[in-house]
Amino acid sequence: MSSHHFVKEGQEPALIIASPIKNIDEVGDFLEWAPQIIVLHDELDSVLQCGIKADVIITSTANPNDLEKELWHQSPVKVLKAPSKTEELATAIYFLVSQRQYMVNIWAKNTAYYLEELEEIADQMEASLINGVVKWSFAREAFKKWFPENAHLKIKGNGISVTEGEAELVNNEILVKKEGFLSLKAENPFWVGQFIN
Repeated sequence: MSSHHFVKEGQEPALIIASPIKNIDEVGDFLEWAPQIIVLHDELDSVLQCGIKADVIITSTANPNDLEKELWHQSPVKVLKAPSKTEELATAIYFLVSQRQYMVNIWAKNTAYYLEELEEIADQMEASLINGVVKWSFAREAFKKWFPENAHLKIKGNGISVTEGEAELVNNEILVKKEGFLSLKAENPFWVGQFIN
């Protein structure tokens, strides 16, 4: 019996590329299910050099029509204009919401900046931020996931407590003591960071 998975369009997380990519291996796992790929204009060259097909480009500086003509080899590609450089990520998020796409992975090296920006729009979608070392997941009040023994996590937020699982919480880091489900809870939204490989 073969095992095939069918994923409906919009069911897999989209990928927003907000930082340069050195090689396709950095984001390869996030391309597995052929997600919709949105690229912030400054990162376009690195994406094209890696041979990644962009579906949407967000720019605050270029003329969208000129950019579409320049990217004829990427057709079909949509170019959207953001009001300013600082609003490019928000423009990408609002575009995804308008397409009924409510899950997104964001490749961004400037973690602190983007975590703060994402908190303002996190009520609209399920977002994860990947910086090449850690995958940060947003939790509104609770987080639950299975982890192997000795998994090491980072957390950002206040008043976070472990409500299920054997884990040690010290200085915004968690060490899972026994494999199984780990549940975290807080009164305010928080971020959970999982190390990538």
